[in-house]
Amino acid sequence: MEPVTTLTQLYELLDSLRDTKRHLVASLLKGEQPAEEQLGRLKVGGERLSSVPKEGKKHVLYASGTKVLLTLHYTLSELEKDIIYLSQGTQGLYAHFQKFYPSFQEEVDTVVKQLKEKALHVLITDRDGTINNYSENYNLCTQSVYNACFLHQFAKKMRHTIIVTSAPLQGLREQGLLPEDDSVIYAGSKGRAYLHRGTVQRQPLGQQEQDMLSKLKERLLELLEAEHNKLFSLIGSGFQEKHGQLTIARQDINHSVSDESSRAFLETIKRAVKEVDPEEAYFSIEDTGLDIEILLKTKADKAFDKGDGIAYVSKQLHISDEHRLICGDTESDLSLITEGAEVIFVTQDERLKQRVKEQAPQAMFVSHPDTLISILERLSEELP
Repeated sequence: MEPVTTLTQLYELLDSLRDTKRHLVASLLKGEQPAEEQLGRLKVGGERLSSVPKEGKKHVLYASGTKVLLTLHYTLSELEKDIIYLSQGTQGLYAHFQKFYPSFQEEVDTVVKQLKEKALHVLITDRDGTINNYSENYNLCTQSVYNACFLHQFAKKMRHTIIVTSAPLQGLREQGLLPEDDSVIYAGSKGRAYLHRGTVQRQPLGQQEQDMLSKLKERLLELLEAEHNKLFSLIGSGFQEKHGQLTIARQDINHSVSDESSRAFLETIKRAVKEVDPEEAYFSIEDTGLDIEILLKTKADKAFDKGDGIAYVSKQLHISDEHRLICGDTESDLSLITEGAEVIFVTQDERLKQRVKEQAPQAMFVSHPDTLISILERLSEELP
């Protein structure tokens, strides 16, 4: 078994595992049994990843001779869940969830009971942290087989299913496993770009806006070339160029960077944006604590949000205000909530729960993305 010692080898292995997962999903959606050979590839891939040397809780890899520390928890745990799902079926996977999430069954039963009689027509959901578990690194967040199958089953019950995220559309396509049919609409860059039935559409940007984005991108990449800043392109979301937006990580979920360095980098980026846009006419900055999101303002002089993106996609695809199910996990998803919609948020943050309930008093809350995706799987059997 070839050892994995470099980032290049890691990404080659992940690409191979992603291809295997896509074949498995395609077979399962056709009603076929998973091939033993493909299941074997997942197991071998997991063994190779598990054998990567560690320092403490982090895996040690090398890129151009430089040591890089990564936590592969997401990739390894999702592989384990896929192997359980493919070997033991949905009930075996549910039993696995119950071991790790004590409130799993209660939360699933409560939400399904409340929604199973509803005439839901449209699902609008965030991805990471909502229907997909968070990954330590954006490049490692490939969707799981069980996740893709559960989502597909629910999407077949809907007239429209839209996954809207601040991530770039290309990344959303690459990390997803579902076929590019009409079951799911992928909306990246907070909805400024979307994929529907194999066709990509982007909200038009003015020439001046494009020029300003290019100028800012050049300045930020220049900053990331500095030795003391290179780490920020390797952790979490890294550097992402999106349609109408640039994102740079300043921290990851494992706190790989000291708070002092993270805050200092945030101030460095703020100064760079001010240099490029001194009158603050074009850009606004949103700091999530993990990512610095630099967004083009709308004509109303506000940052473009996911609500604006869904309005754009809905108009383009003639999606009416049918009964919607809205799912999110952070404050950036509050803009998705519309009057009369059913709302589920994945959070244990009491402050966020209160913010959600101010907009949607009937909102429901669950503790983990695996709980929500299991609810969707159950609802695919229960909805009229």
